[in-house]
Amino acid sequence: MKKIILSVLYAAILFTSCGNNAQTKTDGTTDNKTSVSDKKLIFVYNADTGFFNIVGDVAHKTFSPKTYPCSLCGLTYGTFKMKPEWNAFVQKAPVPLLFLHKNEFYSLYPNLKSTPLPVIFIEKAGVTSIFINQTELNGFKTIGELKQTIEERLTDNKN
Repeated sequence: MKKIILSVLYAAILFTSCGNNAQTKTDGTTDNKTSVSDKKLIFVYNADTGFFNIVGDVAHKTFSPKTYPCSLCGLTYGTFKMKPEWNAFVQKAPVPLLFLHKNEFYSLYPNLKSTPLPVIFIEKAGVTSIFINQTELNGFKTIGELKQTIEERLTDNKN
């Protein structure tokens, strides 16, 4: 048990539980080579930043993954880092992506605080709207389902 606890603490120091392992530019968006338009997807995790939050998240994901409150984290991250399939998608996404923890999101978008998390927003021409809601995210069982939904909706939203 002591080894498990030490492993969790060590991992929390090296990695974040979700959101910060994506290779992002200083404005928080990924450095994608192509863009569909002036759109941006904003992924909001139902998890906060900070060392103790990370330790708690890693422990929760390790000991009780079924009750972990962030389905987006659970789907796209393993216990310690981003899943390779999701990382490949993020690196080749056709639009900029912004990954935020809930405390970061609330600071940047205080008017959207009542939105159930996790959620993915689309920002287009200065307007932010829900792209994939919490209920939908909670229903995805695979990264493939998430990727397919994102790709289909981006295609439908080309304007």
